[in-house]
Amino acid sequence: MPPRPDKDFAVTAGVAVAFATGLGGVATVYGVWRAVGGFLDRRRMARWDREWEHVEPGWVTRYGH
Repeated sequence: MPPRPDKDFAVTAGVAVAFATGLGGVATVYGVWRAVGGFLDRRRMARWDREWEHVEPGWVTRYGH
């Protein structure tokens, strides 16, 4: 017996919703990863800037300057 059209539509809609939910989850994880990465980069650069301000000629920093 062939599948009923309403059941076929429900399966198709369910697959589409699952796919969209998966894409949304990936986009959310990627956005959070970018935000956290940007925050850590800003902290790292701020630390580098603070240290760079206090370098005198002849000093050796952890960056080799």
